[in-house]
Amino acid sequence: MTTHNIWRDYPKEQIIMGAARALAEWRSKGFPDAHVYFKATCPRCRTRCMFQEPDEMFDFMECSECAATFPFIKGNDMLATSALPKTGQEDA
Repeated sequence: MTTHNIWRDYPKEQIIMGAARALAEWRSKGFPDAHVYFKATCPRCRTRCMFQEPDEMFDFMECSECAATFPFIKGNDMLATSALPKTGQEDA
């Protein structure tokens, strides 16, 4: 049986540029608490792993399932923010 990676992973440099654009866009739309979490697939067990720190990317990642440590060379990101934008009129 062939295992296919269903996740779209991109080179680290491409993820950084995309995350910076997404953060700038969402923050300009009134979401000052927007953050990105970087994620990748463990090469040993194929679990999707994510760095716990928002807006932080490291050279190595530890798998939450099998505890393997692997170099973070490609992956993707996930945007997280509050449910409602800040309009500046909350105190009015």
